[in-house]
Amino acid sequence: MSLTLALRSALSGLSASQIGLDVAASNITNANTEGYTRKIAQLKSQVIGNQSVGGGVTVAAITRNISESLQLEMRTQTSKLAEDDARFSFIDRIQNVFGAPSANTSLTARLTEFTNQLESIALNPNDPVRHTELLSLGRTLANQISSNASSIQELRSDVDRELETSVITINQAIDDIGQLNEKISRNTTMGLATGDLEDQRDIAVNKIAEQLSIRVFKRDNNEIVVYTASGFKLVDNSPQYLEYTPAAFVQPDTLLEEGGFNTIGFTDTSLPTDLTTNTRSGRMQGLLDLRDAVLPDMASQLENISRTLKDAINAIHNQGTAFPPPKTLTGIRTLNSTDPFTATGTLRFSITNSGGEYVDYVDVDMATATAGGTINSFITAVNASTTAVGGVAFSTVGQLSLVNGKLEVAALGSNRIALGEGAAPATTATESVTGKGLGIAHFFGLNDFFTSRVDETNPARLVSADTYRLTDAFAGTGSVRLAVTDASGVVVNSYDLDLATLGGTINDLVNDINAAAGLGMTASIGTDGKLRLVADNSDESIAVNLLSPPATETVTGLNFMTYFDFQDPRHSATSLAVRPELIANPQRLTRGVLNPVTITPPI
Repeated sequence: MSLTLALRSALSGLSASQIGLDVAASNITNANTEGYTRKIAQLKSQVIGNQSVGGGVTVAAITRNISESLQLEMRTQTSKLAEDDARFSFIDRIQNVFGAPSANTSLTARLTEFTNQLESIALNPNDPVRHTELLSLGRTLANQISSNASSIQELRSDVDRELETSVITINQAIDDIGQLNEKISRNTTMGLATGDLEDQRDIAVNKIAEQLSIRVFKRDNNEIVVYTASGFKLVDNSPQYLEYTPAAFVQPDTLLEEGGFNTIGFTDTSLPTDLTTNTRSGRMQGLLDLRDAVLPDMASQLENISRTLKDAINAIHNQGTAFPPPKTLTGIRTLNSTDPFTATGTLRFSITNSGGEYVDYVDVDMATATAGGTINSFITAVNASTTAVGGVAFSTVGQLSLVNGKLEVAALGSNRIALGEGAAPATTATESVTGKGLGIAHFFGLNDFFTSRVDETNPARLVSADTYRLTDAFAGTGSVRLAVTDASGVVVNSYDLDLATLGGTINDLVNDINAAAGLGMTASIGTDGKLRLVADNSDESIAVNLLSPPATETVTGLNFMTYFDFQDPRHSATSLAVRPELIANPQRLTRGVLNPVTITPPI
């Protein structure tokens, strides 16, 4: 070996060692740098010309020390961890909303305090302090339910905005990957180092993996392509950016299946893919689960508590009367004079003096009074009824009327009015248009304890509690009235559906309703399998009432309303409150039921 060749070999070794030291120094310096991978200087011997004579050593490449299988597993677990983290961060906030079950301020504690006070009043109904305390506890309970319900919707709105943040993060990472792909491909072609650039690209890829589950493939030129786990392209020859616009307002009935939320798609309109149901895992999946499943389920549970509480307490409160009774009872339910109304049993209208002593009364046979089948015929029949004591028309001592769409029962002069449905008289009066068999006072909301905004207007749509297929059998007898009302509750159009004329399936039911000329209501089976009745005009509402004989399904014997168990998707929990009249006058609280009359009619 010549001296020149020996020196050249030695210099090549020093150069290779220097590069190796630089690589080692970089490894040490970047030990804690996010995304940095250990680099290795790959050496190879040099051969001079065709002499097959060793010419020292050279650095063939600087490669990354990385396991691709481990990297793939890491990204998979990153997606799952980010999904769990998204849920946990909001579930922690949910805990803050509801509080610990054992806390004195929890919903459970509020319910217990309220029911205990109810029992206390039952033992001592004449204590005004207990009345005031009951109203205070009722307001606290209603406010907490309403606040919790509103907080759930605020959380859903926050989650929805977080989805937009995820999309922004993904788009930035897509942009970074596209730019780095170009640099890495160019360096690879020129034989330059690409390790640090690949580290930067991996950081961008991992950011996408945090948001949704992905698959990554590498081409021969060292570029990568990125697809979602469900097979939709994000980065290939050109980037495909996502887009998402959060809902302006999130209400209890803002649901994905109802079109309440926008879909997650691509800015390229030629790609109509909806990623909303195709994220598989990642932070986006966790956020979608929270927004569309976890939080709505909690809202539904809270709604069930609200409605059960409201219905149970109102049913009890409407069975009794205040003492002394009020001069006027005004209902909550929105009515039209032509609305269907039938009932059975006996209802007592009692007229008392200002001290609560009987002056006169009339027992109304509800089957006879509602034979006309409408609210107006019922009002007319009661007003024409003859009192038991004075033998005069009820309208001379009291009067029923519709005032601004609400039933008003008023005593005339200085008298007071009370209703009896149970002990006096002996037979309970119940309505038969809702399918629930409500007491008459409860049906009209004459003496409700709890109220909600949704009680005062008809819903824009009704949704069945159970699921159905269009081919499911459905047949019956009797009729039900489907009506569309304006914002004031006035009927715009109606259709009397006779079940005996249907073809025998759910599809026939849907087609029959949709074929009703000018009704302004559409029936459908949603993607969730539930039957929906929806007003065509967003400014209008719908009402469904049983006629006589009531529409009844043949196999189960259930009436139309009970069979489908239609739910008002508006949540009363967000506006639950104690009735303002009770707050203004605690004496309006029910203290007991009417006793049998002790006065004797004149001879």
